[in-house]
Amino acid sequence: MILKKIYEKLTLLGDRMAFVGEDSCTYRELGELAAGAVMMLRQIPESTPVILYGGKCAAMLGWMLGCTFAGLPYVPVDSRTPTGRLEIIQAEVGAGRIIDTRQIEIKKAALSDTSIVENVGRTVYVIMTSGSSGKPKGVAVSEANLDAFCDRYHHWMGDASVSLGHASFAFDLSVADIYPTLAGGGCLYSIPADMVENSTLMRDFVLASECERLVMTPSFARLLLTEPSFRKDRLSSLNSVFFCGEVLPAKTVLRLWERFPGLRIVNAYGPTECTVATHAIEITADMTDRVLPAGIADDSVFIENGEIILGGRQIALGYLGNLQSKAFFERDGKRFYRTGDRGRICGSLLYIDGRLDRQLKLQGYRIEPGEIEQVLLSLAGVSAAAVFALHDRTGMPRSLCSAVVCSGEIEALTDELKKRLPMYMIPTLHKLDKLPMNANGKCDYAKLEAAYGKQ
Repeated sequence: MILKKIYEKLTLLGDRMAFVGEDSCTYRELGELAAGAVMMLRQIPESTPVILYGGKCAAMLGWMLGCTFAGLPYVPVDSRTPTGRLEIIQAEVGAGRIIDTRQIEIKKAALSDTSIVENVGRTVYVIMTSGSSGKPKGVAVSEANLDAFCDRYHHWMGDASVSLGHASFAFDLSVADIYPTLAGGGCLYSIPADMVENSTLMRDFVLASECERLVMTPSFARLLLTEPSFRKDRLSSLNSVFFCGEVLPAKTVLRLWERFPGLRIVNAYGPTECTVATHAIEITADMTDRVLPAGIADDSVFIENGEIILGGRQIALGYLGNLQSKAFFERDGKRFYRTGDRGRICGSLLYIDGRLDRQLKLQGYRIEPGEIEQVLLSLAGVSAAAVFALHDRTGMPRSLCSAVVCSGEIEALTDELKKRLPMYMIPTLHKLDKLPMNANGKCDYAKLEAAYGKQ
């Protein structure tokens, strides 16, 4: 069990560095933080969700581990999330408590005074994702799901003494940063959010990490590649990259190999509902003249009416408050998840061909345009809204836009959106007298994308 392995490392590794982000801590210090969190959480009934509001700091990790040890599902919410959305999340998950990890100090305790609540069927964490209904939805991941993912990840990647990631702790890619690294006794470097917006600070942090592994989205790789110093002679320790969260273009792989000859690159696929990633494949040079595969197909994946269906031990418990969602289903006594991704299996390789609906990935974040439209329509003076993505030359989404029919000013609408949505979901707004319609009398999104994509 992954939690037991982490508990053992916290006990044994003492002054070995465990985490470096906004601050840092050793394994002993992280263990004391986790134990202190357990003590402070004792008044909360078991299985009650706890929202952890914070950034990439040792205290956030301490609270996360404390919740898992105490048998409480944690719901990580990034500290940049607006208060209005935080309140919606609390209502959706029925959280018993919101802990601002920046404000509530953990009173450290001895790890030996705590134990782990063991129940593989219990919910360990809840990741909030964008929902087409206009509200975020929480994916409940069990201890068994987490164990299954970590087993697969270790099979794909092995251990690393230093692993570096950029994902927010509220984004499920961070699970691939945190749990395998700590269970293997390695050090997790997590790039603070403010550094991502400062290329010099980010470059210095990455180079100083002397990381062996990078866990990232393709979008973040392209950001790193804008730095000339991101190359083998400046980061000779780097030997592997784990990609997940977006389609990986062959062009990105080739650029990485130019900078880091011999770099091992693993491309992975899987939605949040299936615990980070279910399938993966090591990319080789002979694959780069075409669309890259997303993984090696096995008996836990099949295609039905063009849609990728996933099964196996990583299928999450469901959506908190709606565990009977039609996306999750049983067949012959086994659980499956309808991904909504178009795909195909060629020989033993799994390929992703886009979406069956309007859902998109932007910088690794899963976004339902319908959720943003519903928020826009809830604002005073807005009578119609259409949210869409603009794409780069490779066909990857590069930004969000929205056409709105409204009586007010665009600037005021943007200000209101910032109170309700995270920054990665704020579109550039364009005011129109009316939305274009297609022959079926529905909004013509293709026409909007064509019009604004040329600007």
